[in-house]
Amino acid sequence: MKLKTLIQAGCSFLAFVMVFLPWYVASIFGFSASTNAFGEPFVGVLTLLGSLAALAWFVISVLRQMAILKLKIPAKTEKIIDIVAGGLLVLFSLIGIIVCFAKGAGFTHPGFGAWLYIILGIGVVVLNFVKLDQTVGKAPAKKTEKKEAKKDEK
Repeated sequence: MKLKTLIQAGCSFLAFVMVFLPWYVASIFGFSASTNAFGEPFVGVLTLLGSLAALAWFVISVLRQMAILKLKIPAKTEKIIDIVAGGLLVLFSLIGIIVCFAKGAGFTHPGFGAWLYIILGIGVVVLNFVKLDQTVGKAPAKKTEKKEAKKDEK
């Protein structure tokens, strides 16, 4: 299993968690309040669905690499889906940040949940362009290795 896919799956899981952390912080006269992404329901639903879609895709990728799920997807298509999954995370967090600044009238600013969500999305996208071919765990045996193992048993 590729280390890159595991990191991307971890980033998408953390993005899912970030939906429930403070996205909008309002401060005035020394008092402050914060709310998660669902403080603006449209943004909350978008970010939740985006992070769940990315998480589902990377779980499928992990299961495919572990040979549990026998699904054939061309390498270029897989890379495009990886980029789209990370791009959705970045796009939805940007929408949330823009909504925060548009509605805040100077008193509202994005919380750390929004900033971490966008960083995780950028991480998912950037990992597609980084050559990280390290594998984790035991690689599945190839057909030639299986044949040699059977010959050794006889």
